[in-house]
Amino acid sequence: MCKEIRKLWHIGLDQYISDLWNVVDFITNMFYIVWLSSRLCSLYITWSAEAAGKNPWRPREHWNSFEPMLISEGAFAAGMIFSFLKLVHIFSVNPHLGPLQISLGRMIIDIVKFFFIYTLVVFAFGCGLNQLLWYYAELEKNKCYHLSNEAPDFESHDKACTIWRRYANLFETTQTLFWASFGLIDLMSFELTGIKTFTRFWALLMFGSYSVINIIVLLNMLIAMMSTSFQIISERADVEWKFARSRLWINYFENGDILPPPFNILPNTDMFRRLFATKHKRVTISNKIDAKNRHDAVVRLLIKRFVTAEQRKRHEFGITEDDVIEIRQDISSLRYDIVDILGKNGMSTPNMSFDETQVVGRKGKMIERRILKDFQIGVATEVTKTKRKSTFKKRKKDWNALVRQNAAFDPIGSSKMLKSQST
Repeated sequence: MCKEIRKLWHIGLDQYISDLWNVVDFITNMFYIVWLSSRLCSLYITWSAEAAGKNPWRPREHWNSFEPMLISEGAFAAGMIFSFLKLVHIFSVNPHLGPLQISLGRMIIDIVKFFFIYTLVVFAFGCGLNQLLWYYAELEKNKCYHLSNEAPDFESHDKACTIWRRYANLFETTQTLFWASFGLIDLMSFELTGIKTFTRFWALLMFGSYSVINIIVLLNMLIAMMSTSFQIISERADVEWKFARSRLWINYFENGDILPPPFNILPNTDMFRRLFATKHKRVTISNKIDAKNRHDAVVRLLIKRFVTAEQRKRHEFGITEDDVIEIRQDISSLRYDIVDILGKNGMSTPNMSFDETQVVGRKGKMIERRILKDFQIGVATEVTKTKRKSTFKKRKKDWNALVRQNAAFDPIGSSKMLKSQST
């Protein structure tokens, strides 16, 4: 927990929640906090009962539904699930399990989008069925709890004691429809005490409509979406896996705790060094901004080098669009030459103006055009810097004007860069 708090403090909330594994760690820690606090609450209740002279020891079947001990056990069970699922993050290093883990992670987005539509459909049909069958569920409940001690009579009315809860309230009805998606609810659940023919028919019609919409349509749509996402990711699974592996490695190179938990809560030499460091050695905000600018400059240079190398390979291999444009320019020049020769020999030719510098200029800018048609890193970086500077200004901003203003800033493959490369 201390490690996550320090990480959140150093990198900020936006960058912290951008990584889903940080969200998983946060949820895990919250479950463990609930577990510990509920245990302490249960311990306090027990000590208070003993101090008052009461017997706090009772069988579990006599406990309250929301007993702190029961809540702590549920929170601990959920925390254990998330703790072991975190091991999947380490699979990114493995060349066999890494691509599969990346594919499953990307398909979670499809599952989340499906979940919203699925929840809406379940809630809608749950409201309808609960409004239609709640009275008959109450009759089944009275039939089950007819004994004097208000205990359920499973021996004589086993069916009534099982069915009444399925439509008792909106929450139970929604659960019933959820488990119906897996085929765990049969049509005998609609054979309730006192139900009329029309009501039973209308309830079955609602349940059938729910099955068609949710089970046949939505589930098959989810399978199709997941298949499409998996196919797209599997085509470039190797690149995606290497990128995810690099991100995992970088996490261990970042500034963090020197000692692993739980020893990271103890004072260490690094804490004393930062505490008693002199003023001129401390990292200031300006130093962080300068480091960020240097990092952005290095990344831009790396992108430029990659794009330039790819364009050079494209130029050296095969026939490209630029080769076709060059041939068209040569044919145009040849046409002007033929017209000029025919005119000098006294033949009737159309008046055509020939601008040799225009053709030569196009040829001279061939390399620049090849590179410029792919990327312009300077545009995005300059617009981002301008946006940061104008954040605190109250006047209205024209972002299109900002893009046009910075469109010519240091593009990849510009004449300026080509001249510097040639020198």
